[in-house]
Amino acid sequence: MAFVRRIGLLICLWGLVLGCSWGQGVLSASASDANSDILEFLSGDILRGRLLGMDTNGLRWQHGTNQPVLTVKPEGVYKVRLSKTHAVPAHRSDTIVRLLNGDELRGELREMDDRLLVLQTWYAGELHILRQGLASLQTGLSRYQVFYEGPEGMAGWTNQSGVRTDNQVIIINGIIQTPPASLPPNTMANGWHYYNGAFYGVNSGFLGRAMNLPPVSSIEFDVSWQGNLGLGIWFYTDRLGSPDGNGYFLQLSPRTLQLYRATRTGQNMTLGSVELPEVGRSFRVAIRTDIPNKTLALYVNDVLLRQWLDISNLEGLGNGLGFHLGGMSQKVRLANLRVTSWDGQIDRMGEFPVSPGQEVVRLQNKDRITGKVKNIRNGELVVQAPFGDLPLPLERVAGIDFVTGTSTNTNVTNPDAQIIRAFLHGGGRLTMRLENWNDRQITATGPFFERATFHPALFQSMQFNLSKPRLDLDFFDAPSRFVIAPEILLDGF
Repeated sequence: MAFVRRIGLLICLWGLVLGCSWGQGVLSASASDANSDILEFLSGDILRGRLLGMDTNGLRWQHGTNQPVLTVKPEGVYKVRLSKTHAVPAHRSDTIVRLLNGDELRGELREMDDRLLVLQTWYAGELHILRQGLASLQTGLSRYQVFYEGPEGMAGWTNQSGVRTDNQVIIINGIIQTPPASLPPNTMANGWHYYNGAFYGVNSGFLGRAMNLPPVSSIEFDVSWQGNLGLGIWFYTDRLGSPDGNGYFLQLSPRTLQLYRATRTGQNMTLGSVELPEVGRSFRVAIRTDIPNKTLALYVNDVLLRQWLDISNLEGLGNGLGFHLGGMSQKVRLANLRVTSWDGQIDRMGEFPVSPGQEVVRLQNKDRITGKVKNIRNGELVVQAPFGDLPLPLERVAGIDFVTGTSTNTNVTNPDAQIIRAFLHGGGRLTMRLENWNDRQITATGPFFERATFHPALFQSMQFNLSKPRLDLDFFDAPSRFVIAPEILLDGF
């Protein structure tokens, strides 16, 4: 296959036989379908098509509409990435449940006793979670106003560089074609791109959006990276297309995080830095800002790293959010971005050590009670404290730490290929043993939850063979020959 470089025009033989995807001429016709599922093997091979179902015999996979259905044994599968074909219904989730194995689920807290926690969900009805697997709860999320949750595409974002799907042309037989709405893995050039619920950045570029950030806000996202890490987060910025202007600027590097107060005059002030803990190449960041009180707080994986006080003049701050890559040999994935209002209270979860077997109940007013949670029922929590049983209205509770100082090691040594790790739309993940999967429902059991039936819209991707972990960076692990440069390509297949 030969590739001929052209300037200013993309001519892609996007027909039934050649069937190349956007900028990639190594796949069949079905690969050009932006709604295709993607099957990745441990060998590095990639197959596009549609997951029709799954049971103890393996995965039922159709590669192309006119192709026979294949049965794929899970022992050789690394990951299945699912296109978003099911609409997520309107729902309310006011609680995040974190488990000892690193799994995370969202829903409404119904009740809890000494054996089970019951979480009401849109995706599985009542989900019964074993109390022995609980690490923490975060409650009362519905009181915050949500300004952004996603991503679900590039609409509304200003993209400074990289391949843009709104300024290129595909011509087939002399007819201009509409480009795909998102770029598939392995075809991304320098800059920022969207694919399957996440933003991907390669080398350099700026991605910005007017967020209408409130004066007191919380910005949270998951970041994964490979190569060098030089990611800058601009918030309360008045410039959406470039890394300058008035605002705050948080620089992420492999070992440190540094906060700046930036101005258009270039008189930038360093507010301070903090060492990045040993979190590997994938972690969650939360930036919480209280403009009226000039305070900022930084969290990594829900742990407070540092709090700053900005004594500078805050006039001229904007309300935008931006992500800046400034360098080479770096690849970054951003997912589960959520921007909300905030109550201005600093959450110091896990900061206070407690005796083994004790639990910490954190209240909305930042009081804390150490003891044992006896039960949660009818909107009330009862904690067995050293001074006696204390009933608390659930709306006063901010969270519960069930285990402090306990490692949430997610390595799985069980070689059973039926045990998978599912990554969920809207954030979170779930480790489970699949029993059956079809277009209507998924039946599974887990190490910390009872047998349940799930809605397919919950799942974004599934990782198999967990005893052979690979970094979850989508296209970052692909062979380098699949990654294109910014130049326009012609498939000479």
